[in-house]
Amino acid sequence: MLARILNKVEGSDKGLEEIKDDISSLNQMVTSHLVSIKKLETQMEVISAHLNTRPKGGLPSDTMVNPNNEA
Repeated sequence: MLARILNKVEGSDKGLEEIKDDISSLNQMVTSHLVSIKKLETQMEVISAHLNTRPKGGLPSDTMVNPNNEA
């Protein structure tokens, strides 16, 4: 009877170890994704800074003509 209990406990231990390994793998993947997202955010900031030539808080210097000729 003790042997049966021991087998069940060992089986549970193996299952828990597999779950622990799976969680560890997922944690590594999430960390990797976070690093990639941070790099993309930095790249987007650089691109945005290059595309935005207007001074902060300023208005565009070119006015557009009303295409409908309405005042």
